[in-house]
Amino acid sequence: MEPIKVIHISDLHISDDLSHGDKWYDIPGRHGHNVKAFLALDAFLKTTEWDLLLITGDVSRIGESDSFVWVKDWLEGNYTIGNFTVGLNLSKSTVRKYLIVPGNHDRFGGNIWQGSLNLYNKEFPEVKAGSVESLTIRGCKVNIHLFDSTTSDGGFAGGKIEQNALVPKALKDTEIDIALLHHPFLHLPEHPRETAKDLKNSADVAAYMLYTGFDAIFFGHTHKRYIEQKSVKKLSRCLPDKRQQSSSDLRRAPKVILQMMENNTKIVNVPYRRTATKKGQLPTRKSYFDYLFFLMQGYELDDPSNYQYIREFYDQINNVPSDIRIQDMVNRAKQKEILISLAPSACQAKNTYCGFNIVTFRGFSNGQLDTSWNLVDFNGSNFQILP
Repeated sequence: MEPIKVIHISDLHISDDLSHGDKWYDIPGRHGHNVKAFLALDAFLKTTEWDLLLITGDVSRIGESDSFVWVKDWLEGNYTIGNFTVGLNLSKSTVRKYLIVPGNHDRFGGNIWQGSLNLYNKEFPEVKAGSVESLTIRGCKVNIHLFDSTTSDGGFAGGKIEQNALVPKALKDTEIDIALLHHPFLHLPEHPRETAKDLKNSADVAAYMLYTGFDAIFFGHTHKRYIEQKSVKKLSRCLPDKRQQSSSDLRRAPKVILQMMENNTKIVNVPYRRTATKKGQLPTRKSYFDYLFFLMQGYELDDPSNYQYIREFYDQINNVPSDIRIQDMVNRAKQKEILISLAPSACQAKNTYCGFNIVTFRGFSNGQLDTSWNLVDFNGSNFQILP
């Protein structure tokens, strides 16, 4: 496989006046873009080799129509700002592509609280539940799984991914699968946690993202940077708190694996609520997940409600051949390595620093994707690849 170079940018915060950037908007949390940084970003992207541009939201300052028009025109065409001609002209490119998901600022609609994405969706495609864009890049199939993590009840900065978007996926080891969303679902090392900016259902999202089998997950939102390739087992230690870590890592993961298996069964919905025995005893979550898993494997087992005592239900579970124990699947899933790319703001005016990440996928080895990356920062004049 030839190397595939992906540029990951986030949080452009483009103002409705592209030439003035942040000049008129010195309000906390509502800053526009640094014009010099934007021009430098344009120059870098036009003079550097890359295959795919992924944008993880907050392309707008406060979600006004003009800002979305500016961004789309910049991505797909070109125009003049003063003495500069900017634009990536991607609508005419046969080799370079871009994909984008919305951020919370893209929902503002000129206000300070999240509302609708109507203005954003006039320029960019709506991200629907289960949205996937499949591209063939340098002979390899690359699947971009798009998630809208913004929500009208997220206040200023919070988010949520609706349950119907966390759909089961049957991923192939020979293809590259990347998840794209705006809000992080992990508490990353050395990053202070800001609960107001969290996903409301971060535990569910974490279980889904970590156990679905994605090769890479890209997000933004915090204006800070983190990039690393780690196993699911190690990443699960970055869940927001110990309570959620226990819930997501040990209980929600089997549910996700069960959901993924629906593609090969006639079961439409995985029953999640446990049923009790005739004596009113509930099975443990683990034993009930085992029971559901074995049902999907074709074993004929009785529901707890058919038994007088819970021990009788446990006995039938323990008599199932041990070579397909669900915990074995979970353990294998934990060894999967995922690239986590958190991109800082590319050009917000008041950000401490501006930058983005470049990720290169080089090929597969023993089911794992060989990945490397470079960090790119703005030095006040140009964007430079860090040594």
